[in-house]
Amino acid sequence: EDGIRDVAVTGVQTCALPIFLDEAIAKIGGYVIGNLATSLICAIAAGVALAVTGVPFAVPLAVWAGLADLIPAVGAYLGAAPAIIVAFFSSPRDGLIVLVYFLVYQQVENYLIVPRVMKGAVDLSPAAVVISTLVGGSLAGFAGALLALPVAATVKVVVRDVWLADRLSSAPPPGER
Repeated sequence: EDGIRDVAVTGVQTCALPIFLDEAIAKIGGYVIGNLATSLICAIAAGVALAVTGVPFAVPLAVWAGLADLIPAVGAYLGAAPAIIVAFFSSPRDGLIVLVYFLVYQQVENYLIVPRVMKGAVDLSPAAVVISTLVGGSLAGFAGALLALPVAATVKVVVRDVWLADRLSSAPPPGER
């Protein structure tokens, strides 16, 4: 009917472009919301850790850590550096405590918080979140790490809705094989 609205995929099926794009955009929006959520968690956790340690300027340093956490791959280090420097000026003991805190927190965020938050936000398994981020960062550096999850979520939509839809709709139910 309307050639602009339909996309023909040779040998697979015809899908409505607006429906496909809406779902892809929703996944990308979920990624943005998930990234904001992990950054908020980072800011709150850093604020508590810095305040408990007695580091001066704990709140602004925690806000900076949360904002910098929005940058994939290097943001955690950019956010931690000022807090660690200020803590070392406060005392070597405080500096070491803050350094260890940020090292431990970064591991917890990378392997526990982000995969769980992004699983719900972009509908990818925690393993897919970690692997796509590692592959994106390895292939394209900072930009690849930044775009890895939206691209992986969009690829999942394409594979499921375009390539597998025909096969899934024609397969017999699991009990009838």
